Amino acid sequence: MIKISLKKKDYQKTTGFALPTILIVSIVMLTVLFAAVTSTAAVRSSLDSQYYDKISQTAGEAGLVVANVCLKANSGVVTWSVGKPLKSNTNCAGIEFIPCSNSSLDDECGVLIGSDNLVTNFTVPAPDNIKNLSSSGSTKLLRTSNSSVWREYTQSSKLAIIISNIPTDWLTIGTQTWAKANLNVGNMITGATTQTNNGVLKKYCYNDTEANCTTYGGLYQWGEAVQYLNGASNTTSPSPAFSGNVQGICPTGSHIPSDNDWKILEVQLGMTQAQADAIGSSRGTNQGTQLKSGGTSGLNVPLGGERYGDGDFFVGWPSVGYLWSSSEWSTNPSVAVLVRYMISDDGFVVRAPLNKDEGLPVRCLKN
Repeated sequence: MIKISLKKKDYQKTTGFALPTILIVSIVMLTVLFAAVTSTAAVRSSLDSQYYDKISQTAGEAGLVVANVCLKANSGVVTWSVGKPLKSNTNCAGIEFIPCSNSSLDDECGVLIGSDNLVTNFTVPAPDNIKNLSSSGSTKLLRTSNSSVWREYTQSSKLAIIISNIPTDWLTIGTQTWAKANLNVGNMITGATTQTNNGVLKKYCYNDTEANCTTYGGLYQWGEAVQYLNGASNTTSPSPAFSGNVQGICPTGSHIPSDNDWKILEVQLGMTQAQADAIGSSRGTNQGTQLKSGGTSGLNVPLGGERYGDGDFFVGWPSVGYLWSSSEWSTNPSVAVLVRYMISDDGFVVRAPLNKDEGLPVRCLKN
């Protein structure tokens, strides 16, 4: 605060200015001075904002660097998820490896700067199929009295990336648009290992050979394929039951086809509805031939075998090609699903129940 004091003798001997004039001049001077101080404070505040925004931007860019390191370490596969994004205190699966020590900063733990009154962090959500990474950097100013957040600044950064084997080629058949290749995402584990709901996407490759995933697509147990939606697993049904599209491990904007989706495709390829509704092997005429590699449908479904529930792989490979649906078998829904498969020596498409704990490929369908 600025104070101005006027003494009586100061204006009694002054002949050029009366008291009102001096007061007016003083008020004007105070106004100018106040404006200057206010302007200086605004400039400082603006500079402070720029400083904190720059820290936030740097944090966001650091998140992109970490995400790229994770992608390279996992052959281009995204290992974190929407529910478990990358942060300053997580590993590549989005799982915390450094717990938050300050309860007021839970889920916001980051890097402390200076005298413990500035904390910065980044958050990288799981990217979608447009192949863009986004990272949000934040800077929080903490009160020295109780470490609560006083002010927060955020900046976002984006980067185009290459995500391994997410379908980019699609084919429209009648009213549907299908991926032209089986999905191949996740980290490979051996056939002897069970896929579990641990936040890290896993896949089997036939005969535990990564190159087979490149050729035929990954193999997934049903629970992993549907991403345990509504509590679904290899031994339990979802509750509530699935309604509408089930995205599962398919990219944004697509889903795992239901049994009815497969029927629609089969009818569009020439089956009658009665043939499509039947269970068994002798359905339709040559729809299997149309779907297999080199067939006229253009979907080129490879005969890539399966992983049995006991961990072994189908011994007749490559003579059978399986594909999951999202639809449980009504007779035994907790353990079996209606799937499709084709074999090398006939032209039919088999519709049959198969146990959820087996490992099959996934062919995505656009919503």
